[in-house]
Parts: sequence; structure tokens; C-alpha cells
Amino acid sequence: SEASIEDKLQELFEQASGRVFLTTFASNISRVQQGMRLARRNGRRVGLVGRSMFRYVGSAIELEYLDVQWSDLLSRKDIENLPDEEVCVLITGSQGEPLSALSRMSKDGHRDHAIRPTDTVIISASPIPGNEVAFYSMVNRLFQLGADVIYSDLADIHVSGHGSQRENERMLELLRPRFFVPVHGEHRHLVLSRRHAIGLGMSENDVFVLEDGQSLEIGSVAGHPAARGARALAHRQAWLGRKVSAERILVDGNVISDDRQIVQERLWLRDGGMLNCVVLYDPKRKSIQGEPVLFSRGLLYPEEQQEFHAGARKVVARRLRRLMARQGGTQREWEKNLQGLLVHHCRQELSRRPVVVTRLIPYRT
Repeated sequence: SEASIEDKLQELFEQASGRVFLTTFASNISRVQQGMRLARRNGRRVGLVGRSMFRYVGSAIELEYLDVQWSDLLSRKDIENLPDEEVCVLITGSQGEPLSALSRMSKDGHRDHAIRPTDTVIISASPIPGNEVAFYSMVNRLFQLGADVIYSDLADIHVSGHGSQRENERMLELLRPRFFVPVHGEHRHLVLSRRHAIGLGMSENDVFVLEDGQSLEIGSVAGHPAARGARALAHRQAWLGRKVSAERILVDGNVISDDRQIVQERLWLRDGGMLNCVVLYDPKRKSIQGEPVLFSRGLLYPEEQQEFHAGARKVVARRLRRLMARQGGTQREWEKNLQGLLVHHCRQELSRRPVVVTRLIPYRT
């Protein structure tokens, strides 16, 4: 429980000689209140850093969920200028998110604040699956800056905010839902929640596991159209409806799109670089004017460039002469053929797969 970790947090506050930075999910208001309570108990005033922290704390103050007023909180200048032993900062970034306040401070890139060697950073959260690399990279950077970093691997300073199976069971007993749709967690969690609900007596037809984009429709059973309130639910049935688009939306400058092709192309450029080949040719004489011109970005190391370009120019010229010697074939078909040739050549010679662009330019005398 939240109460079970307070003794350990109190111990860490007592040991801290400098400022204390406490990071947790900004939406975890009970943990935020706990941090404020510990700060007061240890003679520290509280400041906030991070937009999410300001937003959630602001809403909690307005709804009177927090025992604090705006006037009690430290300003940005106070956080930097008050004696270190009097400062506690509640800060966002418990998952190592690249743009979060704590992550930017770990890179010495925050506009207003910087980590000091005397600071203690308490990360009261565990990395969500998939965030481990970003999380531990941030922890390493904080250590490099000299901070004393305490995280869940080192001390019992975090408990899960997710309900246990027994708590979920109690919720179902109290609510006695007509339909049940688990929505949080990975697919395995949803399936296990469904099994648990059925084990408690719910009908298999009334418990649904949905995927992104899958709709659920609820309607009346024939013969009971006028039922209302609790009686209405008793005469309802639910079924899987049609699927709708639930793809990721790309926001790129002024463009908003769900077309993933451009993202895939940028990934290809990132992973393999680019190779461009331009050839000037005479379509009437079916001959090449000069040598093929090659240039690349992000593909070749300086020591590879001369040898690779020389070899690639030869294979391109040889293939194009062969294509032109045949009867038929369009310029576009030849460009595509050369593109495939260069992709194969790069894989064979470099063990890399760049984005290859070929361009044939007709030369007319």
C-alpha cells in the first residue's frame, strides 16, 4: 500500500543533505500528497517542475484533493536560491521520457534547473515494459552528474497503482455489472481479467476482450423496447460491432495523416542510408555518355567510398548497355532494373541495404 513505503521515504528524506527531487506519475495524487507531507515533516518546502505536474496539482488543488495552496509552493527562483536542505521538488519524468523535465535535467538541458552533486533523486515508480532503456539511461546520466539516485531496484519506494486480483474481484462483487470489458494492460492481462470475471459467475457472452478499433454494440432484446434504468440493462444484449480505423496518426509540420509509408521510408533512410545513381545516355545510339555518377548519404565510410563507387559504376554501365542492346523496354523499367541491381550490389559488397534511387537522363545531340 501507499502507507507501507512512507517509512522508507522518510528515511531517505532524513539522509538527504541537499535538495530532494521526487519523481512519480503526476496523476498519482496520493503519492504527490505523500511527498508534500514528507517535505513538511522534514522542514522542506515544495516546488513543482514539469507541465504535467503543474496541471495535475492545479486540478487537485481546485478540487481540494491536496492539502496545499498555490501560495505554499516554491517558485523557480526559490528552487535554485533557497538553502538546499529546505527544498523538495516534485518533478515529472519517472519513465525517462525524452522530453520530460527530469530527463532533460539528466542531459543538462533544462531551461531553469540543473542537477547538483549534492542532490538526491528519488524515482518512486517502476519502468513500464518497453521503457527500460530510456529509464536506465536517465538513471545513469543522473549518476554521472553526481546525484544520489534512489529507484525501485535499490529500495522499496514504489507500490503498484494497479488493483490486485482480489481488489478486482471485490469491484465486480460490488458493481455486479451487466457487461464487463477490461481495457487496461497488455492483451494477456485482458484475457486473464475476462477469465476471472467468468470464474465469478458472469456469462461468457457478457465479457468482452476488444482490440484497438473493435467496436462493441449494446441493444435491446426483442420484446423489451420500453424498459428503463436497471430493468433496461436486464433486457439488453451486447455484441461485437464493425471495426473502425485506429491507426497511429502522424503529425508532421502542417500535415496530419495516417499514411505510414513516409514513416517507413524515413526508417529505411535511418537504418541504411541512401545511394543515388544518375546516368546520362543516348537513346538513339544506345550508348552511355561518360560514366554513371554516384553519391550517397549515411552509407559509406570514407575508406570504402572510392573502391565501392568504382565497382558500382562498372556493374551499372555493364547492365545498362545490356538492357539497351535488347529490343523493347522503357526508361522507367531500366531505372527499376538498375535499382534492384544496386540494392543487390550493396548487400553483397557492404552487407547493407540503403534506399537506392536511380535516374536515367536522355542525352540528345
